[in-house]
Amino acid sequence: MTMAILAVIAAIAVPRYASSLALCRADRAARRIVADLGFARDRARVASETVTVQFDVPADQLSIPGLGSLDNPSADYLVKFGEAPYQADLVSADFGGDPIVSFDGYGVPDGGGTIVIQAGTVQRTVVLNAETGEASVS
Repeated sequence: MTMAILAVIAAIAVPRYASSLALCRADRAARRIVADLGFARDRARVASETVTVQFDVPADQLSIPGLGSLDNPSADYLVKFGEAPYQADLVSADFGGDPIVSFDGYGVPDGGGTIVIQAGTVQRTVVLNAETGEASVS
């Protein structure tokens, strides 16, 4: 009887846990993209130079060439969304037809766009405003 009760509880809990884990991963990845776009925008303003953010959709990663990685300054800034802690997939990144956005020396992007990221069945869309350079999750 005890085993049957535990089996019923597990049958209820496991799908809920999996869906909440996917929700957490998608939200975390989307917030990371917003933070990295903001970082690139702010870096462009401070240095008064163009900073480019490149999304590699097939590889599920984002890079900022010319900026050093936080844990290895000799390597370019790189975030791999397919690995822990995100374990998410980049579905698309579109900034006027390509997956690259550049912020000028004033922090203004060369165009707006969207990035769609998915973890499990949960999708989040990050929108970059073309006029302000502000990114948000919608």
